Amino acid sequence: MAEKKKAKAATKAAVKSAPKAKKPAAKKVAKKQVAPEVAKSSASAQCIRIKLKSFDQLLLDQSVARIVETGRYSGATVVGPVPLPTKKRKWCILKSPHVDKRGGEHWELSIHSRFVDILDPPSATVNSLMELDLPSGVDIEVRQISR
Repeated sequence: MAEKKKAKAATKAAVKSAPKAKKPAAKKVAKKQVAPEVAKSSASAQCIRIKLKSFDQLLLDQSVARIVETGRYSGATVVGPVPLPTKKRKWCILKSPHVDKRGGEHWELSIHSRFVDILDPPSATVNSLMELDLPSGVDIEVRQISR
């Protein structure tokens, strides 16, 4: 056992005293510079983000399909639909006010949501989206985003 400890100590000392190999110097890579006109045009790019929420998943998918179809028909670049996580609200209602705490009814409400991005929309796209008639069970939020 003492021999093993001596052998370990000897190998540690040999490793510490061994000269370390130097790493090769990193080469400097020349960065490509972007023309100032390109940088300005990308900074002014506009994007319309349409966020839809609904309790009914089929109604939501039909509405999103109409929006995507309208956007592509009018010549815009459409990204999406992107499904977002479903939010579930759950609660318990007791059947009687004073007794039988275990005798409650459980309810759940699922809120489905999607979003669609329309990149650099022409005026025809905006006009056609304003005229689009969507069902009342779908909540629509439209925002303009600078990219």
